[in-house]
Amino acid sequence: MERGTVKASGALKPAVEALLNGECVMVFPEGTFTDDPEGWPMKGKSGVARMALESQVPVIPVAEGGTQDLLPRGTILPRLLPRKKVEVVAGAPVDLSDLELTAEVLGEATARVMAAITTMLSGIRAAQSGSQRT
Repeated sequence: MERGTVKASGALKPAVEALLNGECVMVFPEGTFTDDPEGWPMKGKSGVARMALESQVPVIPVAEGGTQDLLPRGTILPRLLPRKKVEVVAGAPVDLSDLELTAEVLGEATARVMAAITTMLSGIRAAQSGSQRT
């Protein structure tokens, strides 16, 4: 990514080129760590949708849970002890095939990606809370 570029599509150009060349590009769609007090995803930015629609590649949503215990917000060094459980889950591709790259649909595409991530995070949290009770 070319940070500091005024035009969003210009900032994404290297990532789109990488996708078109068959490479994998990982994006945190929020653009930062969540500021939600409970750690839920915030509203995503449209970059991930723009890249996917422009390159016609699938978006594989990934959710992670437990990292907030390993590296709490505002800290520099990880908290390794006591041992932390971090879980990372990749989901099925988010279907964006019915959408075309227009300004009007970027919000819809971004919302689909964020909904998939939030659903997977709910599953991670449910599994973690269930395992903590036993």
